[in-house]
Amino acid sequence: MRWIKCIAVLGPVLMGAPTGTPPRLSMCPTVDLKPAPVAATRCGRSCGRDRWAVKTLTDPDRVRIDTIPVTTTVESLAALPPPPYRPQYGRVAPTETTIFCIEGMIYDTPQPQLDGDIHVVVAGLQDSSVTMITEIPDPRCYRVCSSGYAHLFARARDSVEQRLRVWTTDTLRIRIMGVGFFDRNHGQYRPAPNFIELHPVLAIAFP
Repeated sequence: MRWIKCIAVLGPVLMGAPTGTPPRLSMCPTVDLKPAPVAATRCGRSCGRDRWAVKTLTDPDRVRIDTIPVTTTVESLAALPPPPYRPQYGRVAPTETTIFCIEGMIYDTPQPQLDGDIHVVVAGLQDSSVTMITEIPDPRCYRVCSSGYAHLFARARDSVEQRLRVWTTDTLRIRIMGVGFFDRNHGQYRPAPNFIELHPVLAIAFP
């Protein structure tokens, strides 16, 4: 996958794109989305299980992901209806085949999880009571290290860690680009009401 441009959508996304007006270029982080060559087919330590291939961009449906990211909001993503079924090795189109770019406020200190992911909870800019989880995989984990995107995950994790070293009230704003993902309710901290996430995160920037 390679950067082309980023389409901005106002209001709830993917329920019917607005027509009649040309798309605006967004402020998404600029990265090359072309996967890196990977020699090993199996590497890394065992980390997660539940829909792990989908979370790490190693599922068969990854080829269906649209390479033109869509700019939206935390509030719009949180308003999408959750799917009745989440396939273990497949994606729920169109949300899970879309790369989204959001801007919001970091709700709390990003936390490492048992599966190696870093959780970054983001609150909406219009309504700070609406939050959603974004997750950055550990590039040392099984499937992650052979996905071709481990370098993007490592870069995103490094961006968060560097910003935490100079954490102040004026560095809470964040831009995140990642693939849409519907999780299940397993007691996670500050999920969206429909349990949508950006998972995996592909890039992070601090405006």
